[in-house]
Amino acid sequence: MPVLKLFTPPTIPGQIAESLARDLETHCQQVLGAPPETIQIVLVPVQMLRGPSVLVEAHYCAQPHLDARALDAFMTAVDQSVQQHLALVPRIRCFAVNAAQLSASH
Repeated sequence: MPVLKLFTPPTIPGQIAESLARDLETHCQQVLGAPPETIQIVLVPVQMLRGPSVLVEAHYCAQPHLDARALDAFMTAVDQSVQQHLALVPRIRCFAVNAAQLSASH
């Protein structure tokens, strides 16, 4: 973990998506302290019917160092990367997952 899901317009070129993913991976490592092998980034092309053209959902393991200040820094970095690469302002939602309640494989 973390898992980032980006719901975006369906016309994002592969090279731009890859550049954005690299930025997001860096933010997960540097701001959230996530090991590279635990990071998942998913681009979901959708037709948004209401609201901003990009929705970012970030699920991460709750840890004491991931307080409001850290999440604010993370969301600011994600916001800037989305705007830089997609020229769109995202809506960002972060969800803490209690590790004791998490069941996962691989």
